[in-house]
Amino acid sequence: MAYQNLENYYESIMNYLQARNLKDSLVAINFPKINYTDQLTTYSMLGNLYSDLFQIESARSTLQKAIDMVPHEEYYRRMATIYNLAVLEEKDSNYAQARTLLLESMELAEKGNFIDSKAYFFDALGTVSRSTLQMEQAKSYYDQAQQILDSFPQPTVQAGLYNNVGMYYLMMNDLDNAYNSALKGLELGMAIGDSRKKWMPTRYYGKCRRRRATGKMQLNMLRLT
Repeated sequence: MAYQNLENYYESIMNYLQARNLKDSLVAINFPKINYTDQLTTYSMLGNLYSDLFQIESARSTLQKAIDMVPHEEYYRRMATIYNLAVLEEKDSNYAQARTLLLESMELAEKGNFIDSKAYFFDALGTVSRSTLQMEQAKSYYDQAQQILDSFPQPTVQAGLYNNVGMYYLMMNDLDNAYNSALKGLELGMAIGDSRKKWMPTRYYGKCRRRRATGKMQLNMLRLT
């Protein structure tokens, strides 16, 4: 990873831009030992970096360039680069486009028999459905992601799924399940040392506790009357 924290992001962008321009030039003159995979790595990393900085248009054009580089028969690389763009579109609230890209990634996972990767896509599809208030569909996608993780454990993906399922339950006002999912996500995030997976459940873990406390208080008041 070329950057470690926010302070290094812009310096990293300049480094990636220089690498991209150099690699493009070397490929153009058929320089030995430089090929499209070298370019692809740089475009993908640069696109994800733009995405982290919410420079959406730069991220979109850069990630699309990465997708355009990958031959259609290279299922795994194409699947991964399309997924990166899907994540960006979901971040930019382009849910229909995000869904289309995720389903395309899912189709490539099927073709390549990358069963474990489908957990990412079902989880992401669940979040897209949740964001568009298609709650029954969201739960179905989350359940399918969990089924895959039961067979192919992936702690980082699992922590993210706990977070997303917890948000689903919170939106459904199912506070007990929301609380339990938040707690599982928090504990797993701490166990794997992923700060991103700790921050999100911590945020709505507090919401669940406050809502549950409020609900109990209201119930006790009703009983007194």
